[in-house]
Amino acid sequence: MKGSDKLFFLLATVALLSLSGCSLLNQAKSFDRFVHSTFTLENASFQKVGGVAMNNGNTLNFSQVMQITGKLLEKKLTTQVLLTIRVQNPTEGTAAVNGMDWVMVKDTTVLANGQLTKPVVVKSKQSTTFQVTALFNASKVLNLTNIQQVVEFFQNPNDTRILNEMGITFKVKPWYKLAGKTHKFPGYVPIKPAS
Repeated sequence: MKGSDKLFFLLATVALLSLSGCSLLNQAKSFDRFVHSTFTLENASFQKVGGVAMNNGNTLNFSQVMQITGKLLEKKLTTQVLLTIRVQNPTEGTAAVNGMDWVMVKDTTVLANGQLTKPVVVKSKQSTTFQVTALFNASKVLNLTNIQQVVEFFQNPNDTRILNEMGITFKVKPWYKLAGKTHKFPGYVPIKPAS
């Protein structure tokens, strides 16, 4: 290799490393901004309860009520809920992650968990939403001695206040990928209930 070729190769390598370093730094800053954003549970839409499709606004018929009651008494009330989470980025730069783990918790008991495997990007001073579907046994959170709570749970399926009153919380653990390796935030970031 000639001297000029060696110099060109050395300069090209330094330039690539510099660009790569800038990219890594930008990704780290975007990740940090995402972790420090505000997360709010905007909506909880019950899709199915005890095998019964919950058509928002429609009244359940007698057989559907009996099916749900039976599953509740058996303590096998499988519930599918679509959660809409809003991320508010208060910073001057873009906040972004490649994906995240999420968890739904009552006190210290994990009710449901999963992953969002697509990127979430929030522009400076803006917000965006993303959705996850949680499948859990509602029998673990409904207090059968509190009939008012049970009735409210089914009458207001999109009221996130009810989930909060029941002590159900949601958290996310953002992550990013670098050189094929996943790097996760060390803890979970809490999601505030909608006010």
